[in-house]
Amino acid sequence: MKNILNILINLFFKFYQPKKINHLYGYRTARSMKSKESWEEGNRYSSNLMILAAVLTCITQIITQYTIKGEWMFLVPVIVMCVLLVT
Repeated sequence: MKNILNILINLFFKFYQPKKINHLYGYRTARSMKSKESWEEGNRYSSNLMILAAVLTCITQIITQYTIKGEWMFLVPVIVMCVLLVT
């Protein structure tokens, strides 16, 4: 359930991106905050990646819930997130 909430929050960030560069909300790096174009591109790209990560994590947890039992179940979403971070 919390992954579905995560997907909804990320969809909110995708469709309601910050209009102005700020230090409170949005994809904030030194490079993305240098210009309006890089700010918009950084927020667009990061919101797409967050949605992809949330969807893949949700799918992985649904699959592992019905296939892997026991103490190793928690490792599968962790491995998926590590792979996503590396790629």
